[in-house]
Amino acid sequence: MSLRSAILPVLLTFTCAGAALGAHGRYLLEPQASGDVFEYTSEQPYFFDEQVYDSETGARIGLMTFDFDTYSGDPDGMTLGGGALAGGLLLNTNATIRDGYSLHFVQIVTATVSGTISMQQWNLPSRDAGPYPDARPTDPAFASERVGTDPPALSLVDYPRRAFAGGDQEWVAELGLVAYSDDAFLEIDGRFFREARVIDTFQWGFAMDTSATPFGASNLSANPAPSGWGAPSATYLDTLNSFYDGLGGGGTQSARFHFIDADDVYLPSPGGALVLSLLAPMFGRRRREREIA
Repeated sequence: MSLRSAILPVLLTFTCAGAALGAHGRYLLEPQASGDVFEYTSEQPYFFDEQVYDSETGARIGLMTFDFDTYSGDPDGMTLGGGALAGGLLLNTNATIRDGYSLHFVQIVTATVSGTISMQQWNLPSRDAGPYPDARPTDPAFASERVGTDPPALSLVDYPRRAFAGGDQEWVAELGLVAYSDDAFLEIDGRFFREARVIDTFQWGFAMDTSATPFGASNLSANPAPSGWGAPSATYLDTLNSFYDGLGGGGTQSARFHFIDADDVYLPSPGGALVLSLLAPMFGRRRREREIA
């Protein structure tokens, strides 16, 4: 996440998934408006749209929809580069979550160079730390997610970046849609955990190649573009269960969550329409508290 990436969302209703909401694709803003981007790598971003289904009933619950591109960063396009992801979850208007649970985006990151705040909060090495949560020890939810309630929507904007001075490197995330319990009712070895039911995940990221100069957006590539919407990887579950064991994976104190692969969290009602309503990207802005990833 970039220090400056944030959204103060405006809820927009539209009737077509292809409706253009942003100047760069559907959800990303043009460089001058983003506060993070000097230049995008592509003329149009990569579009990622995947249906969300209930495993027990087969009912269509909603749509995961994101735009992605790589970019060179402010202030000059020759110092920083990264990947940009924006979009969210659109829910069927009659779909509800079971009582005592709430929906969140939860992300893990594997990066050549660790994020500054992640190093501090999770006691990570500066390089090759292995997978770690892209969140605070107190809560696994992605810090900049935003919730809309009419109709339900969950949005996310992420602009991770790294310095070209750090050399060739990779940044890869696995982002999941997770419903976790409000209360810690799950007892494991005499301790109580909040249950986190992982509906599905996908991967996205960027690679930085510093062999060509001067540095710019052409030094960045998708690694990968958003793909693989499906059951969470073993790495995703193991990483989150290790770090949110109350001991922060051994490095620091953390909240206690137990993550499982379980997507039966919806209570669909028949006849509901998919109302395409999404939190629009950065029509208003506020400064993020910190960079995490």
